[in-house]
Amino acid sequence: MVSCLCELSGEEEETVCHLFFKCKFVWKFWGLCLSWLGCLSVNHYDANVHFRMFCPLNFNGQILRIWGVVWIAIVGEILKHRNKCVFNNSRVDHIEVFTVVQRKT
Repeated sequence: MVSCLCELSGEEEETVCHLFFKCKFVWKFWGLCLSWLGCLSVNHYDANVHFRMFCPLNFNGQILRIWGVVWIAIVGEILKHRNKCVFNNSRVDHIEVFTVVQRKT
């Protein structure tokens, strides 16, 4: 039987909301990223709201695009790490994912 539990935490059903914003692994990861970027934020569970909170509209065009790219890089690495855990039986490591995001951005 196929499990619907989150591959990163194994605690809840793996939905988009859970995978990218609610999972305890991802929660730690977002905390590291926000701290590294010097941001204080309340993480929202809806992707659209989370993105808008991460990329405030009071930034000018170029800075807004840069923050958008950083957000996409973070979300992309969460998905890559999840897939690595699923398909390669890798272990969950938020520090490893954080380091990759730092290098890529």
